[in-house]
Amino acid sequence: KGYEVLAHHYDIQGGTELVVSPVETDMEYVVHKATVTDADGDEYSAYGEAHASDNGVENIVRMSDTRAYKRAVSRATGVGTVAIEELQGEL
Repeated sequence: KGYEVLAHHYDIQGGTELVVSPVETDMEYVVHKATVTDADGDEYSAYGEAHASDNGVENIVRMSDTRAYKRAVSRATGVGTVAIEELQGEL
């Protein structure tokens, strides 16, 4: 919930779009682009990717979407936090 709380607090709106679908990569990876807008109308974008070898085929679309959105919200707020999903395999 952390990034949703930040987005709500800073009045950030936005969404994601699929840039590279799993079909294009033979289910190896997925890429999403998130674009968010803050209360002042400034726009921030970020990409998120997920690979089947790290996240499992069943999770790559959701993971990619989540990573892109959280990165864009992080940029828009200037908070600079790292999502726990970014650290998988590092802990």
